[in-house]
Amino acid sequence: MCLFGLEINWTKTKIQTTDNDPSVPSEVMVARNAVEIVEKFTYLGSHLDSTGDGSDAEVIRRIALTRDCIKVLDRNIWRSSITTATKIRLYSAYILPVLLYGAETWTLTKVLSKKVDLWCQRRILYVSTIQSSYISNCEIRNRTGCTPATDIIRCRRLQLFGHIARSATERDHCRALHVAIRGPPADWKRPRGRPRQTWTRTVENDLKPANIGLHTAWRRAQDRADWRNFVKTATLH
Repeated sequence: MCLFGLEINWTKTKIQTTDNDPSVPSEVMVARNAVEIVEKFTYLGSHLDSTGDGSDAEVIRRIALTRDCIKVLDRNIWRSSITTATKIRLYSAYILPVLLYGAETWTLTKVLSKKVDLWCQRRILYVSTIQSSYISNCEIRNRTGCTPATDIIRCRRLQLFGHIARSATERDHCRALHVAIRGPPADWKRPRGRPRQTWTRTVENDLKPANIGLHTAWRRAQDRADWRNFVKTATLH
């Protein structure tokens, strides 16, 4: 890399292991530089955890970042005299992308999905300044034209599934998804405890309303146009 003028920033370089062995050292030497071994860190804007136990930490982190963005615009935008329609457009253009960055990779449970939607509904009420002692979520969406956040996430997740399924078979991400769909070996035994919510299980839940499984989805995703139409139909309400 040095031949091309590129150098590794060793202070920002981390190593993450999925091994819970307590004997794992806190750092290792690489090219005479100490590299820290961590359990979690932020990579390309997303929180990565060595346990792989869901996306709770990333969702909480994204909500905190979005809350800060809303506070910055509170006095000059949300509490200004501009129309509600303009405020909603600004919310969709500047606030929602912060929350949903990388959301297509999240593994969402029902509880976490409800939390995301509820948080967004409250922010929309705050931004739009709709005055009412009681208003249903459907009424909020009808007035503002906002799509539920989980519907947007579902659409992006299915689009990502199709993109991976169509990628070259020698690519790591394609091979990993293919192995996940195929399932573990016959002699594999699941560890004790409740199964973790994985990304493929989340996609499987997205496909249930269309009454198709992962294998069928993999085959249909090979046709880009057909898969695009399927995603539009599957995410309609």
